[in-house]
Parts: sequence; structure tokens; C-alpha cells
Amino acid sequence: MSGFKRFCLIVFALAGTASLVGLALTCFGPWTEAAYDLLLNNVYLAVLQVCMLITIVGFIVCFLSGLFSKKVRSLTVTTVDGGTISVTRDAIVSQAKNAIEAEGMCSCDRVRVIISRNNTVQVAVWVLPQEPLNIVEVGPLLHSRLEDQLAAVCGDKVTSIDISFVEGAHFSPHEEEAREEPVDSSDEITTAMEPSHQPAVVIEPSSEIRLPMTSEHEQAGSDGAAREA
Repeated sequence: MSGFKRFCLIVFALAGTASLVGLALTCFGPWTEAAYDLLLNNVYLAVLQVCMLITIVGFIVCFLSGLFSKKVRSLTVTTVDGGTISVTRDAIVSQAKNAIEAEGMCSCDRVRVIISRNNTVQVAVWVLPQEPLNIVEVGPLLHSRLEDQLAAVCGDKVTSIDISFVEGAHFSPHEEEAREEPVDSSDEITTAMEPSHQPAVVIEPSSEIRLPMTSEHEQAGSDGAAREA
């Protein structure tokens, strides 16, 4: 949005607010009589009329611009033999994504392309780092690559390129160091083969239980002696 358009919108908003407040004071609240008395003041009445006029003109302009304005969807790059060569917004977005993701260090989160009525384009890119990066060094490289890639598509119609780095992949330096350190298998084998210094557990033999065994003849003889007695 240009500075003049922003200034007009601010004036339109202030004038509309002043007109609404000036008319509302005459209808609501205990100050209605004082508001009517202010209308008899020529200076106050002139200011109120000017604010109402600005508000009406602003409403008409906004209505007509919303009714007849057309959104620019393509950028005219050059003209050849009376014809035009243009590029669409989707093509510019695709070119910007390819430039960001060329080396694999970053991925493109989203791209915003604004094509103005004076046939110029503004590009804003949101980048997701895939690994720890030095933004001070990588940022200018990405910006230069974007300029080259977009110049191949849009020519000299690019007026601004904005790059914003957003949240990237999680990274822990301790995990990275542990991942890079080699594991010595000989230490594991030596540790496994070392004898254990724990005391051995001695299992004592269980006590034996002996039962007296007598023969059948001895049992019969003892029974007969008992009968004779």
C-alpha cells in the first residue's frame, strides 16, 4: 500500500468517526441539549459538515473500487511482435521454492507474491532451516540466488525480495557429538571377558535320610517267638 493511499484511509476513518460522534451526541445521553447548542456554532457546524462530506466521498470511492477493480494475476515480462509474454503468480512461487530448496539446507514454508498495477512484483519467502545454519552467511547467499532465479523468470520487474527464517529442525549438540563418536568394539570384548570378582556361591549337599530295612524272615521269626511266649 502506497503512502498516499494509507493517508487517505486514515483521513477517511477519522472523519467518519468524528461525524458519527457528532451526530450521536444529539440523540443519546444527558448532553443532548449541549450538542444541539454546538450546532448553532458556525465553526463547529462547518467542521462537522466537512467530516460528513469526506465520509460520503470515501464510501463512494471504496464502493466503486471494490466493484470495478480487478486483481492482477500475471506479470508482463516483455512484448514480442505486438504480443505479450507474461508469467503467472504460481510460476513465480514455484521458481522461488526451487531456489530456496536447491541445496537441501532449507525448505520453503510459504511464498507471497504481490503483482502491482504498474507491472512490478514483490516476493516474500518464509524459510525453514533443516540443519543448524549461520543466518548471517546463508541469508545473503539465498537472497542472491533468489535474485538470479527470479530474474530468469520476471526480468527486471522484481522490486523487492524479503526472506524470513522461521522455526527449523530441532538440534542438540550433545546428541550430534554422541552420534559422531566411534564405538570401540575391543573395549566391549575385553569387558565381557574379564573374570567376575564376586564371591562364588557354595551349595552344601543336603542331609541324607536313611530308613532301616528288615527282611521278611527276620520279621516272621520275631512274630513266632512272641506267640510261644
